[in-house]
Formats: sequence, C-alpha cells, structure tokens
Amino acid sequence: PFLRHARGWRLLGASGLHPQHTLLSAARVEALRRRGAIVGTWTVNEPALAVAYAAFGVDVLISDVPGRVLEALGAAS
Repeated sequence: PFLRHARGWRLLGASGLHPQHTLLSAARVEALRRRGAIVGTWTVNEPALAVAYAAFGVDVLISDVPGRVLEALGAAS
C-alpha cells in the first residue's frame, strides 16, 4: 500500500511518479500535481488513451509507439 497509493513518494526523495496507466484517474493526477509531483505513465500505446491522459494533465507518456501517440496529441491540440 505504501507505494501503490503513492503516499511515500516524497519520503523517498522522488520528484515525480510514473504509475501504470491503468491506475490513473483525473482526480489522482490532479491530487499529485497539487502536491508538486511530476506525473508520468506507462505504457500508453493507444492514441485515444494518450489524448485522455494528456487532458488529465499527465506530464510524461511512455509508449512503444511514440509516433502514433505524438500524431494523436498533435491532432488533439
């Protein structure tokens, strides 16, 4: 529970968190960002999910298909 819910990230000296994308929600990203965290997520290969997570305010998207993700994000802006 310590790391799963990201309660101890500051105690570890981390400046950000990179949970698996299935653990994200807009509320969780917002709460982490309010506490000053850089928020990344992995592995986002579906362009529609990349657009959704970008809308949540995620700072970093880790992907196996970065070209497809960048294309989707460019189309969404």
